[in-house]
Amino acid sequence: MDDIGRMACTDFAELYTVFVRRKAKCLLDLESSTSSSNIPALTQLHQWSVEATATFVCFVMGKPLGTLQSLNMENATLSQEPSPDDALDALLATISYSGSQQQDMLHLRRLFYGKLGQLSRARAAMMAQMPAADRHDAVLPFNLDIKSSANKFTETKEWADQLCANRAEESRAYLYCGVCLLRGITSSVQQAKAMVHQYPRVPNTKALLEVLAKLHKEPPAEILVQNPDLDDLQLAANWETVVVYVQSLDANGVHGYAPFCQVATMAGVSNV
Repeated sequence: MDDIGRMACTDFAELYTVFVRRKAKCLLDLESSTSSSNIPALTQLHQWSVEATATFVCFVMGKPLGTLQSLNMENATLSQEPSPDDALDALLATISYSGSQQQDMLHLRRLFYGKLGQLSRARAAMMAQMPAADRHDAVLPFNLDIKSSANKFTETKEWADQLCANRAEESRAYLYCGVCLLRGITSSVQQAKAMVHQYPRVPNTKALLEVLAKLHKEPPAEILVQNPDLDDLQLAANWETVVVYVQSLDANGVHGYAPFCQVATMAGVSNV
């Protein structure tokens, strides 16, 4: 895990390309098979799906947000240019999500933006309480005694730790959202189609959810982030259903679609 986390972008791009080629071969074997279920091809696809998901998670841990989506796997260069909407529309058509899968994706999107809003407001509250937060021209006195200096240092470190913890939780939210969609809601065959179809870029979970939301005329992200109907405590509790769902996924169920809304209903998630 540590080795993959420290892997250079060039090395990861080569590894990702290997996964794509292997999954493409499995898809070709499945399409050319006369049997309704080609067991050897599905078994191989199962193996690559498990290994690919674990590899992606290890690589993005500790990396800046968006690194994976910005990486061109063909030449290991970084690009901030997003995929055009028509490419994402084509990707949705290629993956061919069922109606229940799409409802799960929309529910995940509402929980995800609710979580981001809760973290954003917590971060703003921290900044508002910091000394001289609204006085950018304020200067600290240089005649503090040793005790006062130590107290000031301790106070500053506590604020920094809280902000770092907030940002780390936000990064985990992005990670859980991606795993929930690509590993739980999406089947191994659909995941393979997404990787092959989007190469040399990685399927962008957030962008995919936005295209689907537009098709279903869902509220924009800005509205979901604000979410005045639920307090932040409830939003945080709702997000825990995503964490529990992801942690419940295992290698044995990688082929099929694991319904997410059922988990949320059993957990008593409030409407979002």
